[in-house]
Amino acid sequence: MIIFKLENEMGIMEKNLKDTMHNLSGKFSPREYQERFERLQILMAAKSIDAIIVTNHQNVNYFGGITSILAGIPGGYGNVRPLIIILPRGGDPTVLVQFTDYGNAAANSWIEDIRSWVSLPFDTSLLESVLREKGLENLRIGMEFSRELHLGMPYADFQQLKYNLPDAQFVDAADLIWQLRMTKSAGEIERIREAAQITARSLRENLPLVEEGMTEREISRAIAQGLLRHGADKFNYVSALAGNGSYDRFCQLPTDRKVKKGELVWCDLSAIYRDYCSDMSSFTVVGGPTDDHKRYADLARTIHMKALAYMRPGLRARDVMAFIRKAYEDSGFKYNFDIGRCGHGIGLELAEQPSIDAGSDIVLQPGMTIAFEPAILTDCGVFNMEEDVLITEDGCEVLAEMWPR
Repeated sequence: MIIFKLENEMGIMEKNLKDTMHNLSGKFSPREYQERFERLQILMAAKSIDAIIVTNHQNVNYFGGITSILAGIPGGYGNVRPLIIILPRGGDPTVLVQFTDYGNAAANSWIEDIRSWVSLPFDTSLLESVLREKGLENLRIGMEFSRELHLGMPYADFQQLKYNLPDAQFVDAADLIWQLRMTKSAGEIERIREAAQITARSLRENLPLVEEGMTEREISRAIAQGLLRHGADKFNYVSALAGNGSYDRFCQLPTDRKVKKGELVWCDLSAIYRDYCSDMSSFTVVGGPTDDHKRYADLARTIHMKALAYMRPGLRARDVMAFIRKAYEDSGFKYNFDIGRCGHGIGLELAEQPSIDAGSDIVLQPGMTIAFEPAILTDCGVFNMEEDVLITEDGCEVLAEMWPR
């Protein structure tokens, strides 16, 4: 009895410590992760999928609550030590990590079954053995094959996995994963809201300080410092672009070019707060706007506001794109910010599903969070007033107002 009582108390202490670490790291409650897994199991049953393996580090975070400094590092370092979660339709999930991340996973994940390997480079032997142990070696296994997802392991290793498990059928599970991730929980929405407000505060603070002679790089650096000062944990990127005739290079990183009086400076940026992203942009004109700047800005703002009033649950994403195109045509200006869509989802990634494009039949639902950007591209500026919005029960809500309404 004494031994049993001691073991019971140790178990309670371990759970309390894990809950404390969970809170300190900013993770959601174990129950929220459990509910995500249970909803995924229902979707798997409907599609006759017996398990899903996630390796994309945002999916590992979403389903397991695990993040790592080794995940998603440019240059593929995260693929040297993949983070892997096996999510079976029946039974409990299992986390597989290289020993470097074992303590991290044990402290932060709600999942109890955590296993590790040591030897590098990575090979699929542990993954194969766990799949066999769970009786999945000849069943249908979903993986991240499409829709802005990718495998977090080297492709050659995935090919080896298929070779070693010849009776398993590997199928695309991207749609099931996005079906869950597209609609955000209350906790996720608050994190995205905070990321957006941090971004808006830095832009409102720094855009009025842009002066002739500053470089694009200096402007970007000041805004990035503002993001961190106002509470961002880090950021995906901060960019500033200026110079008549150069605005079609809107994906270009900032340079040492000095901005001139009369030029529009367009800033595009994405902050990260507790793993969740903003994606916003705005602009200023050095020394004040010209008549052309005013005309294009007024047009962009007017159509942006009309579109916000139009967006609501039940519309297809393609309906929103069609509305934008027609609104510009009715104004006498052909919609020309032709990036394939006028908005996209935001969450654990700065660009995720849904994609607000002309071919998407995804239906807008309450809880979806969207970076909305129906912009104008001209020789004198990118008139993109990108904002982060939440689809509500009867319309949409701007999460952080950036410019005068």
